[in-house]
Amino acid sequence: MTPRQIDPALVAEQRLADRLQAVDFATVRAAAAERPARLQHGGPCRWCAGRFGPVIDTTELVRGRSFLAVHALRGPDLVLKQVSSTRHRDDLDSVPPMDAIALFEALARAESFLASCGDPAWPEVVPGRRGHIAICKRRGARSHGTQTITLHRDPPPWLLRERAFMARHGVGRASWLETRGRAELLVGEFRGGLVAAVPAEPKRAFETVIWCRPGATGALADLSGNQRWGLAQAVRELTGALRLELSVRGLSESYGWRLVAGPGLEPHVRIVTPRATVVRDGPAEWVDRLRRHIGVE
Repeated sequence: MTPRQIDPALVAEQRLADRLQAVDFATVRAAAAERPARLQHGGPCRWCAGRFGPVIDTTELVRGRSFLAVHALRGPDLVLKQVSSTRHRDDLDSVPPMDAIALFEALARAESFLASCGDPAWPEVVPGRRGHIAICKRRGARSHGTQTITLHRDPPPWLLRERAFMARHGVGRASWLETRGRAELLVGEFRGGLVAAVPAEPKRAFETVIWCRPGATGALADLSGNQRWGLAQAVRELTGALRLELSVRGLSESYGWRLVAGPGLEPHVRIVTPRATVVRDGPAEWVDRLRRHIGVE
């Protein structure tokens, strides 16, 4: 059976410009406003069927192609979707390593595009940057792989929680985990000074946090190329290990992650499973299982 995939012609038909730098933000906003804020789910894959918004960026991969599509305008917030691959079964947790890097570089481009939109509908948070940008993922067991990039007008809840954490502890979550985390809960170290660990008191099963070592601040685009490459490697390997572990346990291969980053923040990624995912063992056992899957002794 031929694997499901998005016809390249459908991507080409909906391309707004040949490169992201040539895309007019006002056109993107208008296109988003024309799309429904909540799209119908269920049935055949809507991505493979070509039911997506205008395409504003594409990235060639070793297998297939990734693209960035205008998704919706939800109240004051503009939502874009990065489709991991035109191949339905390929996602960030399973693509070749160089493809994972390419996807994170494309996310950084999308972040910079939104931050520099110049639209007064979004407040200037620091000179030259508007709005609050969120990058996150929700992976369903069978859904087409995508990442969500949102330009928020108001600070989203995760940003308020992070600022409250910094106010309480005097440092960001990355520094706190670096200095107070338990050594036995370290999952592994990655390129660019990246490290991953399971919190001592996780809120979800298999919760894992990835952060930069030594400390870094700012948005995804503010990281060095080496740090972004390390982040791509860490996210790919850890989510792939998590997906394998969930499969071995007979659980739904669903998870999510969020990049916590922006002006004044210490960038880190928090990976979690759905609240409905319940296991009997704890953090130390999770670390052992994840380390085995990614080949760390």
